[in-house]
Amino acid sequence: YLTFLNEERALKCKPQVGKHYMANMFPYIGRMLNDDIQYMAHIQNYMAGKQKSTISTYIVAMKQFFVWATVTGRLTVNPVERMRIPVVEKKPRRTLTMEDIKKIFSIEMTMEQKIIFQLLVETGCRRCEIPRVTLDDLPKSNETQVITIHGKFGKSRVCTISANTIDLIRKS
Repeated sequence: YLTFLNEERALKCKPQVGKHYMANMFPYIGRMLNDDIQYMAHIQNYMAGKQKSTISTYIVAMKQFFVWATVTGRLTVNPVERMRIPVVEKKPRRTLTMEDIKKIFSIEMTMEQKIIFQLLVETGCRRCEIPRVTLDDLPKSNETQVITIHGKFGKSRVCTISANTIDLIRKS
């Protein structure tokens, strides 16, 4: 499993994902490959009592691992090839109401905090996208009120923004 992580996942995942694999999957897969118990029985025992989201995460990791193990000739059969990933219903996220936003803006804030909060409210960007905003991302003239947000995986998108927020950013 360590070879799999080094060969396949090292360049494709964040360090915390690698830590998750190591903490949750490595001990399990190591035991499974060393036991004489049939793979599927072992998997069912391991998954018993866990939440659907946890099972889904483990199955995705196992599928990737066993595809790699069969492709590289370490196993002759993929034991989880036909295993289905359970559908996990996403819970709707609570969003801020106008009343919530007014309460937050009524609190005394530094200029930086005000800019951050206005960017979050106006663009819907993620907190990790805020530090990536630069003056180059702002419109060159006051005619267009858009900002470029640099998101995950190198993707960018254009969002509308108020003239007030643009002025705050330029002044800071």
